[in-house]
Amino acid sequence: MMNYMKWFALLGREKAIVTAELTSITQSKSLDFFGSTAVGSETHPDWDSLGGVIRAGDILGETADKKALAAVALAGLPTPP
Repeated sequence: MMNYMKWFALLGREKAIVTAELTSITQSKSLDFFGSTAVGSETHPDWDSLGGVIRAGDILGETADKKALAAVALAGLPTPP
């Protein structure tokens, strides 16, 4: 699993408006859109300045291997008492 400095934003109902907002405040070459989700590869924008983003966060890592993803997710959980 590789870590990246990436973030995601779930676009609200007016996708054209939030797409324009994100494109205007980020470098458009570091921004990709996948349906109702935007993924950026630079420092994330000030979320409070965006009206059309309904959820946002940092991407902690990526993997194509489901078992590796499950192992990392389980490793992050606290051990039961």
